[in-house]
Amino acid sequence: MFLPSGSAKVSRMNKVTLAALSLTGLLASCGSLSSGPDGSEKLLSVTTEYTTGAPATPALCDQLNGAASKSQLVIGLSASGTIQNVKVNLKDSAGTVVSTTDVPGGSLLKGAQDGQYLIALDRTASKSLTVSSTVRPTGAVTVGAAPTAALTAEVIITRSRSSVTVKNDTPINVYASCTKA
Repeated sequence: MFLPSGSAKVSRMNKVTLAALSLTGLLASCGSLSSGPDGSEKLLSVTTEYTTGAPATPALCDQLNGAASKSQLVIGLSASGTIQNVKVNLKDSAGTVVSTTDVPGGSLLKGAQDGQYLIALDRTASKSLTVSSTVRPTGAVTVGAAPTAALTAEVIITRSRSSVTVKNDTPINVYASCTKA
């Protein structure tokens, strides 16, 4: 925005424009995590038990060290009020739901602060999702081939009177086989 030389006064419209431009930059730096319409529901993070490469990139593995395995997906979210249920959908690159599960509000793990929650899910090669009561530590794996799929997470938070959908549009790669030292 250009301000004439010596002009110390910034109009209200210019302030609003500057604020909007700043907010756009801030949102772009947050990746593709979304929030609900009033901002009280937010997807804070989507991580996995396994990572590949440097910098560490989240990965889901159908097999680990040659055996069928479960890969943990951990979703961090914030929401106010009483959550009755959270539905998690994993979608492929075409937008088709390939895995889904419902998590009762009482099964959400407490996050770092009040109003923050973690959902720990185990995903199998058959694409089933089951709720886990603990978050496993993250570990690096190596992969020998290109990913077989790329999945995004959609989370539907349900309260007594409303449902809100938040999404992560950054894909998580799925590998047929991973090796962990």
